[in-house]
Amino acid sequence: MDCDTRKCVECPCLNWKTIDPRYNVLLTPMDRISESELKRSLAKSKVPFISLGCSVLLDFPLERMSELKSALWTGIPSLLHSRIKGIFLSDANRRQFTFRDFLQAESLPVFFEQAEVEWARRILSIGSLYSVFHPILDARTMKIVAYEALVRAHHPYTGDVISAGELLHACGRLNLMDQLDGMARQCAIRSAIQVDQSDALIFINFLPNAIGDPDSALKCTFEDAKEIGFKPERLVFEAVEAESAMSLEMLRDIARYIHAMGAKFALDNLGRGRIAVQLIEKLNPDYAKMDANLIAVAVTNANARLEMDRICMSAQGVGATLIGEGIETIDQMRVALRAGISLMQGFLFSIPCNPEDAAKPIRGYLQRQIA
Repeated sequence: MDCDTRKCVECPCLNWKTIDPRYNVLLTPMDRISESELKRSLAKSKVPFISLGCSVLLDFPLERMSELKSALWTGIPSLLHSRIKGIFLSDANRRQFTFRDFLQAESLPVFFEQAEVEWARRILSIGSLYSVFHPILDARTMKIVAYEALVRAHHPYTGDVISAGELLHACGRLNLMDQLDGMARQCAIRSAIQVDQSDALIFINFLPNAIGDPDSALKCTFEDAKEIGFKPERLVFEAVEAESAMSLEMLRDIARYIHAMGAKFALDNLGRGRIAVQLIEKLNPDYAKMDANLIAVAVTNANARLEMDRICMSAQGVGATLIGEGIETIDQMRVALRAGISLMQGFLFSIPCNPEDAAKPIRGYLQRQIA
């Protein structure tokens, strides 16, 4: 932004070679009034900053970003909040800030929303994802037949364990879903080799909308598997949130590619409604997971049991194997068995484990209770 003409050009004021790398936030007002209010508010709140033409650079810890928000929200009229854009600086864009970087800057309200989950960008930048494995077993014999790889991370500032759901939420707000999806698959492959059960299948989650062209997005996952000697026939790629995929044709293309590479294809969270049957019949998955909520409701609800029966008939019609997901009680296990579902997964049997512990025996008392 040219500070005099307000035109988007290579701004001579942003001389990145002279910037101390500790600065992590760039705020850029869109007009003179916003610039004046921004700098006045920072000065009044005693927030240290340096000016780069109309923009300001801040060194402000992420964990204290709420203090910066409070200072700006108090000092700047609300009508001007959307007239100031903010972006977090990384090592890459700190070295050479381009117009593309500027386009990724967000208005202050969105910027502070993203600040709440900026820890996710840090996790991806340092590659600190890891995988835990949740057994899938045959409830008739209690034999483990597969494991689902679930992504986790440690919070870079607090050390707390971050769940897959929290990572998905954070990366969605930061527009980093594609990056998370690829890194999680790579992490799952490299961790799966440590699971001490060479005949078990490994289910790897993927987001269909993050794939795009499967030949470019999934190819690297198969290359990782080949590099460590992991056979593709042991891999099951599980489509998460298939119902929200951009198109069935896109899902078909992904499934075809997975099969062509020698792996298997699965659908996740098939619940109530016609859409579950349609997905099975149109995509011909090797495996399909029945939604935990449907199974839980079916324990006491006859209509839900009919829904389960319809899904089971559809799966049988295309040769798909059903898996009961989220089994937490003996009653849920029995209602799944009644529907003809023998493969199950849930806290009743095991919690997700580190790869080296994943193959430990399933809780033995279950066999006595089933009998």
